[in-house]
Amino acid sequence: MRADILAVAARRIGSEGYRNANMRDIAAEAEVAYQTLYNYFPSKARLGLALIAEDLAGQPAPGPHGVDDPVAATEGLARSGLAFIDRHDREMWREVVAETVRGVDGSVAGHVDPTVGERVRALLEGARQRGDLDAYLDTETMAQVIESLIESAFLGLIIDDGQDLQEASENVARRIALVVDPHRRGTA
Repeated sequence: MRADILAVAARRIGSEGYRNANMRDIAAEAEVAYQTLYNYFPSKARLGLALIAEDLAGQPAPGPHGVDDPVAATEGLARSGLAFIDRHDREMWREVVAETVRGVDGSVAGHVDPTVGERVRALLEGARQRGDLDAYLDTETMAQVIESLIESAFLGLIIDDGQDLQEASENVARRIALVVDPHRRGTA
């Protein structure tokens, strides 16, 4: 039943847009009682979260694998996440953000790539251990800063309908480079 609801919701939101897709119509087409729909998804935003999670589960982990350059690798993670966001209705994302702000299910970046924090930390730590980044670098703190930059880029893309994917990707790449470049071995 849950899969049927999600399939109908994905199709209707895809064709009508998130704002215009009606929960009653989704329930009727999925052949479930309106209240049953709300037993599975207590709000339209929670339905949107489920659609995003389902889409994410079908995607390969974002970001380049085996890239030694920590700036390129973290930029790749951010670009993949931004592309994922861009595939979905921004109005739905705004509702999802509101839901996460209310304390449901963590950060927006966590919906795009739940492992982003671990992966950024691993990339930075690997670069530090190879000698590509300063030996004294606190990779945990830097990873938190980069996660915040990625989260900010996600939110900017969701909130600003005038911002396109390319612009968001370039902005986050510049910010990541500003944080990481001063700590590259041999740079000031």
